[in-house]
Amino acid sequence: MAYRIFTDSSATLPDEIMKVYEDKFEIIPIMYTYDGKDYPSYEKGKSNDLKSFYDLLRTKKKITTSCINENTFINYFEPFLKQGTDVIYLGFSSGLSRTYECSVDAVKILQAKYPERKILTLDTLCECMGLGLCVYRALKMQDEGASIDEIYKTVYDERLKINHIFTVADLGYLYRGGRLSASKYYIASIIKIKPVLRMDEQGKLVVYANVFGRKKSLIALVDKMEQKIVDSENQTIFIAHADCLEDALFVKDLILKRIKVKEILINYIDPVIGSHSGPGTMSVYFYGKDRKVK
Repeated sequence: MAYRIFTDSSATLPDEIMKVYEDKFEIIPIMYTYDGKDYPSYEKGKSNDLKSFYDLLRTKKKITTSCINENTFINYFEPFLKQGTDVIYLGFSSGLSRTYECSVDAVKILQAKYPERKILTLDTLCECMGLGLCVYRALKMQDEGASIDEIYKTVYDERLKINHIFTVADLGYLYRGGRLSASKYYIASIIKIKPVLRMDEQGKLVVYANVFGRKKSLIALVDKMEQKIVDSENQTIFIAHADCLEDALFVKDLILKRIKVKEILINYIDPVIGSHSGPGTMSVYFYGKDRKVK
């Protein structure tokens, strides 16, 4: 039975993979708002000028994001359902956004209208290139002939094995976005702490370690990765950066010196995540020990 894989634009895939797969799946854009105007964080076949986006963010201009609503999901899913194609949506972590909840509401409406179709929505508990790893896994499985149910089960079973470890350059973005308390923000700012964060088993951001200084925080990403990664030699590692390519290359070189991996691919952090974490955010994504294991 034919089916189409969907995700949203909080997922980030490297250009090398998008060139192969962009026409084989659908990305629903999450909107961000600046100066009273809405902008899509993804447009099919177009490249975002993310350098300019982060330059704008550095001016401290207020940029907000909104979740994908029920009607948008219906508008994206329904044309495929009408053609007799089943749908699976791999969604942004419910620990960070209401987007997944809205997808569930949309599915309830569409399932009543198209009872013969299979419409699946999965809370991946991932974001950015971690969600990108989920989508990449699903696309490769589809190429190999897997069914929609097999993809759902595999991504569900593996989602907590996808580790997200990152650090930020400016804690103010996490604080203003409600992801860091005022007390922790002020204390960390005063004593120059650079927290290393991770995604937990509920798909929420938590502090993993505290270090002093930018370089030590980048090294700590690799330290934590080395502790957590499993079967590294067969893995494609994703690195995402918020307009700090030099730091991304430093982390890549450090990984290659310390961990034997199949390959490492680098890309920008998308505007949805970047507007909340700020310029200078650095993150690594890989399969490893279950997130419940600290």
